[in-house]
Amino acid sequence: MFALFRRAKVVPTLDETIGKIRQTIDILTKRESLLEKRVQDRVAEARQCLSMHNKRGALSALKSKKGLENQIQCVAEARDKLEQQVMVIEGAVATMEVLSVMKEGAGAMKAIHKDMSAEKVDNLMEDVREQMDVSDGISKALGYGETLEDDDLLSELNVLEQQIMDEQLITLVPGVPIGSDGGGGGIEPPTTPILNSKQESC
Repeated sequence: MFALFRRAKVVPTLDETIGKIRQTIDILTKRESLLEKRVQDRVAEARQCLSMHNKRGALSALKSKKGLENQIQCVAEARDKLEQQVMVIEGAVATMEVLSVMKEGAGAMKAIHKDMSAEKVDNLMEDVREQMDVSDGISKALGYGETLEDDDLLSELNVLEQQIMDEQLITLVPGVPIGSDGGGGGIEPPTTPILNSKQESC
């Protein structure tokens, strides 16, 4: 009957477990330091007994020292085991965190690639290329981006220079007609011969 009212056993977290182990390690370290001090005291006691020619007392002190050294060894071994256990637990926690992050990353990548495939990407790139070709065709139809060839530019330049020369000659010699092509053929030579000075005197 009383079993119904028993509280469920609480399982400690990893942080709590590591904390308790570290506390125990600290206790064992202090215990080891205390035992080492007692060992030094027993050695000093044995020296004092020998100085007083008390071999029996010196042997008793050395025997006590030996027992303390055995305790130190046991404490050191227990502490080493606990330190290794902490390292193993911390390594396992780190591994769990890495796996959890990797799992989240895999889920994110799966969500990103849910509506994406190699075939869809290829189709998308093909659509982009087609639209770029359409845009280029429209630009050409509107005359954007057209450039004249060098020969065309030189020909236009020559015509313009000839027109300027014709206009200058008309200004200098009024009434002299220009070529029949309207400016591109140069000035026509005069048809009436020029008389010399002897003919004028006649």
